[in-house]
Amino acid sequence: MKKLIVLLMALPAMGAEVTLVWDAPTPDANNPEETTAAYYEVYRGSQSGVYGTTPLYSGPEATCVLDVPAGYSYFVAFAFNAADKKSEPSNEAVREPESPGAPVNLRIEIGIQAQKEPDGTWRIYTVPPDSGK
Repeated sequence: MKKLIVLLMALPAMGAEVTLVWDAPTPDANNPEETTAAYYEVYRGSQSGVYGTTPLYSGPEATCVLDVPAGYSYFVAFAFNAADKKSEPSNEAVREPESPGAPVNLRIEIGIQAQKEPDGTWRIYTVPPDSGK
């Protein structure tokens, strides 16, 4: 007996590339080793204040480029020192979905039909385009 296995995959919605940039925190002059950022982590969520548990970026640069799904995306960054001590969260950055382009050349079109009646007179009337009349 042969078996047919069908795999169904949901295709993701078209996403976007987002570039995030932030300012490095200023180290405390009295304690630069503990207050200098060694690396950053960026997290994303689909609603404000709720972020995933796995960072989308982890690295020493104060910028990153991320591919994100369509829709709203909310981002937060954290700084870590050389001892892996985590900072307070950054402000939240929001990526709003892009709007489509506006329709152009909006107009009203009226079709005119003429029909000869059995008595020999003509009846003229308007119909919307593509109405089939």
